[in-house]
Amino acid sequence: MKTAAEQKLVGDQTEFATNVLTLIVPKGNPKKITGLDSSLDGANLVICAPEVPCGEATQKLSSALGVTLNPASEEQKVTDVRGKVESGEADAGIVYTTDAAAAKDKADKIDIPDGGVVNHYPIAQTASPENAAGAKVFIDAVTGKTGQEVLAKYGFGKPGSAAAGASAGASSSAGAGTASSAAPSQAATAGGSASPEADKPTAETTAP
Repeated sequence: MKTAAEQKLVGDQTEFATNVLTLIVPKGNPKKITGLDSSLDGANLVICAPEVPCGEATQKLSSALGVTLNPASEEQKVTDVRGKVESGEADAGIVYTTDAAAAKDKADKIDIPDGGVVNHYPIAQTASPENAAGAKVFIDAVTGKTGQEVLAKYGFGKPGSAAAGASAGASSSAGAGTASSAAPSQAATAGGSASPEADKPTAETTAP
């Protein structure tokens, strides 16, 4: 979206969702982990590698919170982190709230502070939409009550929210999935922000 805006390919942007990092543990939380604290001592923690977007976000989060992480492994994909937790190979993993939602009943989610590390997702009409009225209807649907309920179900937070997907997906012990949709023409576009860019589930949509 940033590139599209710089090239004046889109009009005014409206934020429609957010996404943050969270901690997940195997169902039942056998190690009794409570957060990014001493409960992780000796635990098999898995995170994303620093060279990939979710790892970069994890580094920013640990720095913002002033905590030192000692992972047992660093993965190239956030879905790999989730998979190791779901299988019980890892005692805990740091993923996006959308990934926690995708884990469903295979993992429990432990709420952690977002540290100001929040992905923001804007939506906008294209600069010269073929169907401006249809684009507006689509944007209104995404930002409206029903659209927000669907996004929350998949773990996304409200626009401008510092805490995403509080009630979605993996059950909360303390506290991508991918959303995608396509329609016939490119009257409206949506995408994640670059702060940080993530191999997070992103919404890439086009409206009628």
